[in-house]
Amino acid sequence: LLALAIEDLRRKLEARGKALHFQLFQRHDLCESDGPRPSYAHLAAEFAASTTDVTNWLTRVRQEFRACVLERLRDLTGSDEEFQEEARALLGPDRA
Repeated sequence: LLALAIEDLRRKLEARGKALHFQLFQRHDLCESDGPRPSYAHLAAEFAASTTDVTNWLTRVRQEFRACVLERLRDLTGSDEEFQEEARALLGPDRA
């Protein structure tokens, strides 16, 4: 589910000319290294952006990612009740 949602997000952002936003999300939120995540300031320097822009872009990308997850989840569930239950289990009771 998450892999499909990540791919959906990547395609949507690239189609809108926002591949950089996906790269930031990938570097910060999908970071697979054993070390600490890069800071927003580090990402800003790496991608020649302001820290404020990085913060804002990541916030919006995370919101879009959540929407992609829920869209995929809706496709995979058979009823609204099942969707709600799975969304709460996946995202938490306050996030569904």
